[in-house]
Amino acid sequence: MKLGPTIHASAVLVGETGVLIRGPSGSGKSTLVLQMLASKPETTFLIADDRVHLAAHHGRLVATVPQTIAGHLEIRGLGIVRQHHVSPAVIRWAVDLLPSEQCPRFPDDDRTSVVVETIPLRRIAIPIAACGGVERVRAALAGVGDLNRA
Repeated sequence: MKLGPTIHASAVLVGETGVLIRGPSGSGKSTLVLQMLASKPETTFLIADDRVHLAAHHGRLVATVPQTIAGHLEIRGLGIVRQHHVSPAVIRWAVDLLPSEQCPRFPDDDRTSVVVETIPLRRIAIPIAACGGVERVRAALAGVGDLNRA
């Protein structure tokens, strides 16, 4: 598999579902990764923190950690720590950390998906510094957003 571009993002594996976490510098990508790892360490694994190689491969988006940062996670105020990681992994979801005005309470269907490296992914937008980021991501992965809306 040919490695694709390296982007400024983080990624975790939740069960068998890879999650790409994007957002501007300082938006809380590493914090969300840390919280997800801590909330269910038996089923959640670091793929990469801060930089991720992405490649379209046989109709799937594959994330790989750059070797120079493999197994490293930044914890602001503590520094870089070692963390068990998995790589490569198939990405199925994108989480975008954005200013709250860019995160509609009731997103249209066109805001619940995104194309990354020609591969369509499900997507959730979470306000930067919002409480409950982990719960929002886990609810999305569990299909809560797929329920019929009132």
